[in-house]
Amino acid sequence: MPGHSLTHKTLKSTRRTAALLFLIVSSPLLAEVGYPVDLNSLPVYIRAGFSLEDGSIPSPDEEIGDDFLRLPAARNRPVIVPDLKLPGMPEREFPELRSLPPVDFTLLWRFTLTDEDLTHMHNPVLLFAQIGEGWKIFINGRLLQKSMDSHPVNRRLLRVAVNPRFLVSGTNQIVIHLKGDPLSRETGLYYGSPYRIEEAAAAEADVDQTLYIVLITIYSSIGLFHILFIFGDPKRRFNLHFGVFALTLATYLFTRSTLPYQFTDNANLIFRIEMASLALGLPAFINFSISLLPFRNRAFQLLGALVVLHGFTISGLSIVLPVNPLYDLLVVWQFTSPPLLIVMEAFLLAFFFHDLRRLFKLRGLPVGLYQALTARIPGNLVLGTTVVMVTSVYDIYAALVLHTSPGLSAYGLLFFLTGSAVRIAYDLLQLLKTNQRLNRSMRQSFMNLKRLHHTLTRSEEKYRRLIEETNDIVLTLDAKGIVTAGNSSLYRELGIRPSDLIGRPFSDLLKKETAEDGPFSQSFTVDRVQDFFAHGDTLNIRVPLFAEQKRGHVFFDIKFEKIRSEDETDIIVKASTVEEDPALKYLVRESVSFEMNNDLFAIEDMVRRLIVDLPRFLDEYEISMIRIGLREIIVNAIEHGNLGITYIEKTDLLNSGNYQEEIRRRLMTETNDRRRVRIRLTLTPTQIRYRISDEGMGFDHNRFGFHMDPEQVEASLHGRGIFITRNAFSRVLYNESGNSVLLIRDFPDRAEPA
Repeated sequence: MPGHSLTHKTLKSTRRTAALLFLIVSSPLLAEVGYPVDLNSLPVYIRAGFSLEDGSIPSPDEEIGDDFLRLPAARNRPVIVPDLKLPGMPEREFPELRSLPPVDFTLLWRFTLTDEDLTHMHNPVLLFAQIGEGWKIFINGRLLQKSMDSHPVNRRLLRVAVNPRFLVSGTNQIVIHLKGDPLSRETGLYYGSPYRIEEAAAAEADVDQTLYIVLITIYSSIGLFHILFIFGDPKRRFNLHFGVFALTLATYLFTRSTLPYQFTDNANLIFRIEMASLALGLPAFINFSISLLPFRNRAFQLLGALVVLHGFTISGLSIVLPVNPLYDLLVVWQFTSPPLLIVMEAFLLAFFFHDLRRLFKLRGLPVGLYQALTARIPGNLVLGTTVVMVTSVYDIYAALVLHTSPGLSAYGLLFFLTGSAVRIAYDLLQLLKTNQRLNRSMRQSFMNLKRLHHTLTRSEEKYRRLIEETNDIVLTLDAKGIVTAGNSSLYRELGIRPSDLIGRPFSDLLKKETAEDGPFSQSFTVDRVQDFFAHGDTLNIRVPLFAEQKRGHVFFDIKFEKIRSEDETDIIVKASTVEEDPALKYLVRESVSFEMNNDLFAIEDMVRRLIVDLPRFLDEYEISMIRIGLREIIVNAIEHGNLGITYIEKTDLLNSGNYQEEIRRRLMTETNDRRRVRIRLTLTPTQIRYRISDEGMGFDHNRFGFHMDPEQVEASLHGRGIFITRNAFSRVLYNESGNSVLLIRDFPDRAEPA
């Protein structure tokens, strides 16, 4: 819509725009623009009608038919359907009182990308300065977003995420299905720029609303602050008029921003409020000027009455008129307001020169001119209104001729309001001197806010880039372990898209283990993670996670760390793949011994240490079987060996549900607390050996596992350890008493002859 501002450009974005303009002017091949893609540097094709079934929309490798109207590339190029005079479409009249049923239209762009362009894409988005009324957006035949509601859903600064997989190296095609009243200027792309495909971070910088929020806050604060003065001194009516003027501007700026779309999608309602506040701005402005002058001039008061009548008439009509005449009403306002501004400025200049002549006779030209401009109300008004008039006339010209979103007048109005506030504060003696200090403090606070926002934006951008470029998986969780964000390495390493994991508990990742790994490993790992959520600050574990694209498990070192703030706690998770030790190719013999207490939670860490070097010698399935066998033997050494729980006792305890309670009871006895499990690992290029010993009484190992039927083992509540171990290792050798076992696994193609 006209009268709406895009984000004010920073110096960086200005340089980017200038460079883009240079490329557009100098390059004869506008279609090969690379990435980011400026759609205004490409021709756009439009026609009435839209259908996906009849083949009327050409594919990217087909020629575009003559039924499309071609609009050449241009820096500021609106695509307003009523202005294009498409074949078969009615012409818009002035004023346009008709409203026709929605008609379908097709817009089409083509652009070329290279493999290098696709490589540089991370989070591309389509940025539209404005689009309406209803639309569907396709890229290479894939639907990205749609809005075909009953009322117009005009969108300003629309950002549509683009899946990079939808784009190809070579020619790509954007198609927009527009549906709207062919007489409505909402149908199409009203503003001239920007229309781009770029990274999400750059798009967010382009549409940053911080300045609008700051201006709205300043105007609202100034308005409310000065309205409150009328209760203390009703004679100072200029405070009331100044406050109303500031609040009117705040309302207008609010409707120009994207903030109203937080509350409603009804573009007509927003436009009506915008028109009403825009039309009331000039009456509020002249009433403030009349109330501020120390004398009364009948001609100036008559001008004020005319401006008030003009403003309230336009404002009232903007509420009651149908939709299509609103744009004609806006054009009427744009052509009739500048003459009123010019006449008002002529009156203020006359008042200023009257003061200047008197001060010139008393103090001379330099001092008289300085005092007339700075110390007298007519001079103050001349300075402020000159800036406002110049910026406003330029904005009207930009909206009518250039079809760009105006925004310069916001600075002029800010200059005027700030100067007026300072002038009023100067005239309010001691109480208003305090007000002046508060205004300076407020302005400084907002300057600090802008600097802080700039610093935070840069820090956030650096943080995001650092997180996205690392090869490690990085996740953030809430205090309950629910995933709130993840980087792209999650997909590269595990084949899981971050969006598929967000909102799910982190423990879902730990459950992606092989069927043979069973719930036993999960229970210890999940218990440790849940204990960290409840009581810990940091946790380091090593676990296998299932990688979809590798069709197997990959070991990861995972670090959990809690980040606490005043009102919430976040958890940062970093998962790094466990790299193979390159020195293993020089291995002759390695031997290492471990001694562990009866800590069931430490078994997983011990097992992962015992198999850390096996990926060089065995495949994933064989390593998984060895991991299960080691875990079962160590568990047996603690439960049946050091804690002395027999097979029958364990069966009864499991049936009664008292097994875990009995484990905790026996761990607390002094005798069992002193007992240890000893493990010795010996690794050679041909085999690996594990000697696992406990301090229990031993058992008759020939009765378990070796002679048991597999179906019997599977159906039993426990007792599977020896059976599984015998299938995982080449040889399983127990000592005579049964409290020490030697597990030997020969490596394929390297085993010594028996």
